Amino acid sequence: MLCVSFITYAEEATTSCMVGGSSTDYVSATAYTTKGSGYVTIANSANKPLVSLYITVNAEACTYSNGELLWHPVTLLQKNVYFSPAISPNQTTRVECNKVQSYDGKLRNITVSIGNPSCK
Repeated sequence: MLCVSFITYAEEATTSCMVGGSSTDYVSATAYTTKGSGYVTIANSANKPLVSLYITVNAEACTYSNGELLWHPVTLLQKNVYFSPAISPNQTTRVECNKVQSYDGKLRNITVSIGNPSCK
């Protein structure tokens, strides 16, 4: 019997924000890391289509120097994302993050923040 194990360095972080002054309409975002990059899944729980959202995804990347890993902060995504077509209520979409240089593609301590949701 052959047993193969895979080591992954995937992490995830989730956040949400309310739409307008509502106590029931909100948008949530979950960021996932992949080898030297990541993506964000946006879920629209508002009852109006989501047309834009400001998204920031930060993490730590590493370099290998003198036999040890050195970690430093990186920004994977920081911009106002416009959705065309708009994300319908109770639907999700995926936004790709930028690729960054990191030893063996390792990323850790991912954080995601969202704000300024615009619905129509």
